[in-house]
Amino acid sequence: MKRALGFMNKITVLGGKTIAAYLLQSDGTDSKNGYNGTSSGSVTFSSGKNGNGAVFNNGIITVSQSMINGTQVSVNLWVKLDSHTPISIGNTGLIATNTEVAATHYPYSNGTIYLAIFTNSRKTIGAGIVADRTQWHMVTITANSVSDVWKFYQNGTLVTTSTVGAFPSSTETLLGNSTAGYSLIGMLDEVTFFNEELSLSEISELYNSGNGKFYPF
Repeated sequence: MKRALGFMNKITVLGGKTIAAYLLQSDGTDSKNGYNGTSSGSVTFSSGKNGNGAVFNNGIITVSQSMINGTQVSVNLWVKLDSHTPISIGNTGLIATNTEVAATHYPYSNGTIYLAIFTNSRKTIGAGIVADRTQWHMVTITANSVSDVWKFYQNGTLVTTSTVGAFPSSTETLLGNSTAGYSLIGMLDEVTFFNEELSLSEISELYNSGNGKFYPF
């Protein structure tokens, strides 16, 4: 019973840290604070990681709200690509603020992951740990501008630690795309933003041995 209560307390705390939760069942609705997104281009919805997810094919969901509102921020999402390594760099987007210093590629056409999310200096990650990106996997990015620590996780495992440098100024959040117009060809599901740097323990809870834990927590 104590272990079960501890688990529930962790999830409850995550609910209090949530800025926005895009369940992507049929549109870009935010289930937390009403920061709803608008779809343009080819965005449809079909069976995803949890219920439905968003299918991007040169489409985008634009949210007129920055998720960077303090000194800490995190995002957790599930993604499944149509191709493990995209043939075209035009098909390598993920999510973004509207003022990235350089485009995010997940991954680039050579298989290398480049991320400019929550930082003013793009990170070169390498290939990561996911053997098959055409299967659902969880991506988590955390950033703390006070400690100047930026982290990238896949499937609950820490892959890269770097520096934040500084947060980019931002008035929008983009799902399924990056600043330079690179589009995701694949699916996103359960895209959740938090107002704190998530701990490894919290990220492990969200991964839940690959089963996931989803908003509302």
